[in-house]
Amino acid sequence: MQNKIFQTIVKISLVSLILAMSFQIFPVNAAGALTGMSDTMTRLKQGEYADHTVAWTNPAGVTVAAGNKARISFPAGFTTEAANWIVPDFLLYDGGGGMVADAVGIDANPASCVGDTFSVRINSATDEFEIWFCAGYAAFGAGDTFSFIIYGTDAGGHLTNPGAPANDLRVDLIGDDGGTGFGGLDDSTGSLALSIISDDQVIITANVDPTFTFALSSNTCALGALTTANVKTCTYTSTVATNATSGYVATIRAESDGTNINLNNDANAGIWINNVADFNITAGSEEYGFAIKSIGFGLPPSFDSDDGGCNNDAGEPGQALTASPVKYAGTAGPTAGHVETICHIAGISATSEAGTYTQVVTLIATGKF
Repeated sequence: MQNKIFQTIVKISLVSLILAMSFQIFPVNAAGALTGMSDTMTRLKQGEYADHTVAWTNPAGVTVAAGNKARISFPAGFTTEAANWIVPDFLLYDGGGGMVADAVGIDANPASCVGDTFSVRINSATDEFEIWFCAGYAAFGAGDTFSFIIYGTDAGGHLTNPGAPANDLRVDLIGDDGGTGFGGLDDSTGSLALSIISDDQVIITANVDPTFTFALSSNTCALGALTTANVKTCTYTSTVATNATSGYVATIRAESDGTNINLNNDANAGIWINNVADFNITAGSEEYGFAIKSIGFGLPPSFDSDDGGCNNDAGEPGQALTASPVKYAGTAGPTAGHVETICHIAGISATSEAGTYTQVVTLIATGKF
């Protein structure tokens, strides 16, 4: 009896020793839990196409090698298009950098590849994406971190979110780390959860109230005593500030005293200083009109175009004032403060009647919103 017990103990010991030696000689890639798992999507709205960036970190003792695979399984409700997927729809980052897929198989194995890259098998019925590491794939290191990008919104294939809001949508990840097929003892596994909502966008609105200010530097403009030696001038400015999209336009018009719209003699309605007819008001001639500072505006003419100022000298360019509004200023867009100088000019002849002369003009500025 003692011999039998001894023989049994020896046999058990030998078996244990053989098993221990076999594990030392033929090690397997130990399974473990994936960590750092996430799926960053471009849209969380129900029924929308979305890109997915699925990230994970392998266990410290696991090295992904050529011939290994990884699978990402989306839950029911997601819809994987069964056509149109192309290699640019997939990008993989490992510790060595980024790489584009070599081949794509839609509901079929992808073409074999030999480079330092990967291929993709798409199972549209089960919404699964498998990463097949090519024969020339160079493992970066144990415990490597991966990011797998599925461009589900591009012109290629589409990955569509569930059609109704849902929480706790589980995405499963599994790595065939030993190359023995999914479901083996050597697989690393993990899962993450997603949420789909009715609308993932917030519309931000704001209003910019329209603004418009118009100011005249003065409401009087005194030409003073007119002589035949020189023309006489007076000036004032108009300033406009506005945020109108198309800027503004400003006009000037002459008001009638009941008889006419000229620079009229206050005591005698039948007497006035003639409006300029040739756009040039000259000393010694009975002429009256106005000009502006801006050059290149057109009509009215610029008083800076001859001698650089609205001066009491031998003459100034000018245009007649009429009862119809004449555009004298404006901008094509918003302005923080556009200033225009208006110059009134008069000259007399030796026979111009004595007296006080007056004209009233009206300036209007209009924003173009």
